[in-house]
Amino acid sequence: MIDVRTAPLGTLILRLALAATFLAHGLDKILTLSLQGTVDLYTAAGYPAAVAYLVIVSQVGGGLALLVGLWTRWVALLLCIEAVGMAVRHWSVGWFFGLPGGGWEFPALLAVALFVLSMLGDGAMAFSGRAKSAA
Repeated sequence: MIDVRTAPLGTLILRLALAATFLAHGLDKILTLSLQGTVDLYTAAGYPAAVAYLVIVSQVGGGLALLVGLWTRWVALLLCIEAVGMAVRHWSVGWFFGLPGGGWEFPALLAVALFVLSMLGDGAMAFSGRAKSAA
């Protein structure tokens, strides 16, 4: 049974944890690897350069949107697609993300958590992006 008193807080905690994760990974691509370094990494892996920019924008923009609770369900679904893509990319390495080259364990966990968040919605303290009734 869902505890309606604590569910909004639990959803908020999940939303903020995922926001922090995606912001950290997106900003790492900008601040540590650099834009050009990230593009080089993605093109060396066989992806078009545009994919690197798309990943950065989705991780930073999606992280910010989750942070404030803006369009949570849709953002979580879009980031879920990215996480599934990460899991597929790392599939050949094996399960554990700590393996050289990174396994698919962590991206799979992110995908599941994002899918759950998409079902839960905004949670507490969210700017939902829709008008609130005055009732």
